[in-house]
Amino acid sequence: MSKKEINSNDVKIQGAEKEFSIEKPGSIQRAAEVGLIDTDKITSMDQIEYEKFMHDQLEVEFADPANENEAQFAEVTVNGQRLVWRRDAEQLVTMPRKHVEVLAHAKVSRVEQKKTTLPDGSQGYAERVVTKLMYPFSVVNDPSRRGRDWLKQQIAMPA
Repeated sequence: MSKKEINSNDVKIQGAEKEFSIEKPGSIQRAAEVGLIDTDKITSMDQIEYEKFMHDQLEVEFADPANENEAQFAEVTVNGQRLVWRRDAEQLVTMPRKHVEVLAHAKVSRVEQKKTTLPDGSQGYAERVVTKLMYPFSVVNDPSRRGRDWLKQQIAMPA
């Protein structure tokens, strides 16, 4: 080994060793005070309820693609779980709410032009940006009472 090389095993970590004993009264409290034992709650009941809510299974119906240029399939990935569905108005699909949330946030913005008559009488165009859902859908069945309001809120969020 050259003298310029530093091996991580040769460097001592400051405060890496602290003594405590479970046998001594009050030692668990002292261990918590010096950070050896985590005494914080891991999750709150609100977080657990929200997690259960996001795993509710919803029945969804996709709108058929409006034209041949639109995607024929809807594809969503949440936490590494990739799901793909054919956009077919004749078929109901069951999926977790967490995937529906991604569908509600999947939006596309396009510039549209509308022919107008300008104040001087000449013809012109008015441009506007229009944002729409990438994969229009309907939730046919939601087991939660608050699901309807939640979905409206998700869809209404700006892109």
